[in-house]
Amino acid sequence: MTLDSISFVFLFLPLAILVFRVVPVSQRVTTLVVCSWIFYALADFSAALILVGNSVLDFLLLSFLQIYLLGHARDRRAYPLFAVKAVAAFLLIYLYGHWHPTAVLGSFVYTATLLGYLWDLSQGKAAVFGSYWDFALFTTFFAKAPVGPVVRYERFVPQFSELRSSATQISRGAVQFVIGLAKKVLIFDRILGLYQELAAMEVENYTLFSGWLLVFSAAMAIFFFISAYSDMARGLCSMFSLTVPRVIYYPFQAKSFVECVSRINMPLYDLVLDVVSGSAERVRAIARYKDADTKELVAIFSGVMVVALWMFRCPAALLW
Repeated sequence: MTLDSISFVFLFLPLAILVFRVVPVSQRVTTLVVCSWIFYALADFSAALILVGNSVLDFLLLSFLQIYLLGHARDRRAYPLFAVKAVAAFLLIYLYGHWHPTAVLGSFVYTATLLGYLWDLSQGKAAVFGSYWDFALFTTFFAKAPVGPVVRYERFVPQFSELRSSATQISRGAVQFVIGLAKKVLIFDRILGLYQELAAMEVENYTLFSGWLLVFSAAMAIFFFISAYSDMARGLCSMFSLTVPRVIYYPFQAKSFVECVSRINMPLYDLVLDVVSGSAERVRAIARYKDADTKELVAIFSGVMVVALWMFRCPAALLW
């Protein structure tokens, strides 16, 4: 099951909205977490086991991390060690994805969200999760599984105490979701078909026109894929009284490479910018990067992460 499947649109989503509205407000966070687990299980049972197991392990490790820091407040090594564990777990999941591709569903967004939380926690911009259900909803909510957005603690978690369902929110969210669904079904799928047809041609058969058409179709496929799923994510979040930032904003209208990268995935770029800017002085202290420009570093790191986001979720045909 995917966000654009018939079973999701006409069965899973209506039932999830109905249950969300019926349960007490105090139980709505737990309800959304359980709905997310069911979604992952129906999409791929391996993905569900990986995400649930990883979230439980990370929550326990975060609890031990806070206990450790109570007696070692000046020891900052714990945060990067936790980040290394998160990245290593993601790489192992990706390796497993070579044999079971759909098992990586949601893993990149989960890892990026967790790394952002670790950074905010180390900078005093986030609080410790007192409830596992809050942590699970923050990292594994099904609406942002395909391409995000990568949410930050201070903007997303405070909304958990105000999950009020209304017909207005549901209708607005439905409109946003349908717009994203139309982009996926009517535009992206058609462009992807054109790209696959062109990519299957022998190199010697390419003309000037077909070569440029291949490049154009690949660029448009990337744009509409991210745009479609980000619109669906924002619409779904609105249905459940949550607000998330916009992901993509006309990257091909950018006037520079850095601006183009920032527009492809704005929340992810903001996170990388925050981390790199906060670490800029340390980076400049290294002789190799003494004269490095922070924006250039941001562009490099953001580009790598955005490309990774695309690679781990896009159809295999678009990797060429």
